[in-house]
Amino acid sequence: GKAAGDAKVESKWSYQGDKLVKEVVERKGPKKSVKEIQLRIPTRRVGAVIGKGGVNIKIIEGRSRAQVKVFKAPADAQPTEDTLVTVKGSPESVDIACETINKVFEQAKAHRAAMKK
Repeated sequence: GKAAGDAKVESKWSYQGDKLVKEVVERKGPKKSVKEIQLRIPTRRVGAVIGKGGVNIKIIEGRSRAQVKVFKAPADAQPTEDTLVTVKGSPESVDIACETINKVFEQAKAHRAAMKK
């Protein structure tokens, strides 16, 4: 029989509400061994993805083996509402990276809630 991995689907991630949401969509064309996705994340939340001194990005990349790039606006530019974040790696790596980013968001949220007390 066909392995589940043969199904012509791929995950599509996008930022909705306050987290990354995964949709399973039909894949067009052959399965790529490496894919790159673009996420638009509210600029105010991007700090959580990066972490102090880039610590969270290192964790996300270490766990997922995907490359995560944050395209921050230059310091002298008008801050934008959203910041582009790209995640590149095998489809599995990209999924793990996005799931890890969601964990980071949850921790940041819990941290903020604790700070408010």
